[in-house]
Amino acid sequence: MKSVRLGFIRYLSCWSDVRVALLVFAALLAFTSLARFEYHHAPALALDRSLNALVGLGVPLWALWSCWRRPTDCRLPGGLDLMSRHGANRRGLALGYLAGRWLTATFVLAAMVALALMHTGSPKDPRRVHDWATGTGIVILAMLVYFGSLEALMRLNPRRLALGGYLALDFLLGSGNGAWALAFPRAHLRSLLGGTEVLSLSPRSSTLALCLLATLALTCVAGGERS
Repeated sequence: MKSVRLGFIRYLSCWSDVRVALLVFAALLAFTSLARFEYHHAPALALDRSLNALVGLGVPLWALWSCWRRPTDCRLPGGLDLMSRHGANRRGLALGYLAGRWLTATFVLAAMVALALMHTGSPKDPRRVHDWATGTGIVILAMLVYFGSLEALMRLNPRRLALGGYLALDFLLGSGNGAWALAFPRAHLRSLLGGTEVLSLSPRSSTLALCLLATLALTCVAGGERS
């Protein structure tokens, strides 16, 4: 547990970098502007369109940027190799670092959904809490699938171009309704956000499919680091 805590703290220390803070602030500002723009042009569809943009573009790009910054010559990012050489458990460091990354992403994405609700609906709407909980759940599930899939891919193929290739396939095949779309998160997330269903699967089935994809990816990530 000590190594996990060290890895977690090491990731949180990255947020002291002004560039990272400015990047997150810019993302929040851009998403707020998008939500206001959608509400101005189509109030009834503004929330759905904002969440579709966040899930279909924002989350995959964030996952890509996060994994792209990882070194390709070793598995431990953020200077954790030095801690490992001084006796810290290698696997614990990596899992703590990833836990910090995903927990931070969860808070930021939950804030984005809250911002979307603030700028696309009435403050007196009694369903706002329900909509926030549902939207946040979908966005966090998307985060787990995309972050987990790209992290797992980095372990199978350290070349960064493979990450872009996966997202390209996700966009091309996941945007369709054929059998190939079943293997990509974009298709199932589209269904959960009220879009076209994949092979007539219900939203509940798409949720289970996403949970399965996330579990497979996270299992690969957890098993990728050895003591």
